[in-house]
Amino acid sequence: MSGFEVVGVVLAVLPILVAALDAPVIPRTLAAFRKRAFVAKLARALLLQKQTIAENIKSIASLSGCDDVWLVDDDPFTYLLSKQVQEQIRDYLGEENYAALSGVMTDSHQTLERIAGSIEGLLPGGESTSNKLRDIIATNDNAKGKPDIRSRIKVLFKGPDLTAAVKDLDDTTAQIDRFARVLVSNQHSATSIPSRKATNLARALRRIRDLAGKVPAALNRGFTSGCHTQHEANLFLEDRLSTAAGILDHGRMRTQSDPLMDFRLAIATRHPTGLSWAYETAVHVFREEDDECKRPALPESPDPSRHGTPSIQVVAFGASLNPPRIPPDILHIESICGVLEAPSRFGVPQGACFVLTRQQRIGVYCRRNRAAATAFPKVSGNKISLGALLSAAHKAPLKFRMLLALRLASNLLQLSQTHWLQKPWSKHELYFPVRPLPQGGAKGLASSPAHEAPDFNQPFISLALETSGPAPTCPGGAIDARATLLELGILLLEIWHQSPFEARPAATGGGYYQRLAAALEWLDDTADVDPMPELYDRATSLCIQGVIGGQSKLADWEDMRFWAGMCVDVIEPLERGCQVWRRES
Repeated sequence: MSGFEVVGVVLAVLPILVAALDAPVIPRTLAAFRKRAFVAKLARALLLQKQTIAENIKSIASLSGCDDVWLVDDDPFTYLLSKQVQEQIRDYLGEENYAALSGVMTDSHQTLERIAGSIEGLLPGGESTSNKLRDIIATNDNAKGKPDIRSRIKVLFKGPDLTAAVKDLDDTTAQIDRFARVLVSNQHSATSIPSRKATNLARALRRIRDLAGKVPAALNRGFTSGCHTQHEANLFLEDRLSTAAGILDHGRMRTQSDPLMDFRLAIATRHPTGLSWAYETAVHVFREEDDECKRPALPESPDPSRHGTPSIQVVAFGASLNPPRIPPDILHIESICGVLEAPSRFGVPQGACFVLTRQQRIGVYCRRNRAAATAFPKVSGNKISLGALLSAAHKAPLKFRMLLALRLASNLLQLSQTHWLQKPWSKHELYFPVRPLPQGGAKGLASSPAHEAPDFNQPFISLALETSGPAPTCPGGAIDARATLLELGILLLEIWHQSPFEARPAATGGGYYQRLAAALEWLDDTADVDPMPELYDRATSLCIQGVIGGQSKLADWEDMRFWAGMCVDVIEPLERGCQVWRRES
């Protein structure tokens, strides 16, 4: 055995030994009172070691990001035999600490072997002794009817051996507890190094943030003066955790025609008479290519709509991670609206896609694309804010609330310090598209938020764009990290309770500290009235308290330690809470 397999064996055999040495039964087989007292002391030492190991291992497994930590109590042997669990703990502790902790547990294993070898009857159906802990675990688990182990036990220890066994147990228990506490304490300290998983996720989200920040400038340059009174870009929020690995390896495992990632948008325009049209588009990001002849070939466009409505021009922005100079098959355009509304007038064939150039301008790449844009009808009249939903009687299913919380936490990093997110999250600026009411629905309800049908799986934020103006610059001042985290924590509370923060006493108005006090009070009340799941509660609490990466003094927004801390303390707990639904999608 190696590694944490030893821990699983130790935790599985300890309850059997504790039951075998239950003091009220064993004294009947012993003559001397002194020996009976030492057997009772040995039983207490075994119980103490069992609880010490179990609690420390649960703490380490939880901090390592392992799921179902409660199995350490229910089925430690199977749980700690898992290669995935072992790798997560190894990644969290580091090779040297992992080896050292495994060595300490091996000492405990050897001590328990000596104790088991001096107890007769641990194997059901026989009177012989055995120091093979795996056999003891297997035979007692498989014993039919699970007879009382105490009725067949005979202790063969002599007095001095009992004393030595108790001392060995106490020594190994103290050693395990001391070392595990130091490990956990050091991992919580401000100088701790985030896990490789958290660091990679943070790097991927930073890369996504850099790409997302380029989209508004390119869109802004593509709208001409006088075509519409207003242009609006609606960005759909996605957690992107499943695509993070592909972002870091630059798509090396993908084919050339596959985009590395995409930003989904709905572009809406307004005439003086009101909203005129809206299109859903995909902003594709392709892998880095140095050779222009290796640009991805885009597949063919689908058939026109089956419903007889005019087909909508397919629009996609392709952004290279390191875009080369524009190849000759790129058609320069000056008006996105013109290409969308009348592509043939601009010489744009069916299936063309927009490309984001190094100069952050839009060109048309004349290839065919199988992805079709879908109209986003009447955007202004068919969207509803989260704030309106929280104030209405409509309640969202748990699945969508949990997924929404994860998306908000992830997009806080994806969009930080860009034009998409220039201030902390607000429920009044987070929207959902509204599905049309079924034909024959109740009259007079279309304008009531409580009776509309929002698509909870499509949250988005809106950005108003200028018309043919200069490229927007990055936001001037950095958003205060404490205030941003507090507002995220308040949003998580609102999403869980489906109630606005302002409905709480003393929650309206005031600055940071007044809102913090009201949020902490709501958090305390939640534990008694409507408790949140453990992982959701953890993420919410750390956001409200402003403790990220074990530090209450938050780093600068551009500090990767802060990003990694957000991944460990907020995003990963919310992700684990959503796993059952993420597997379905």
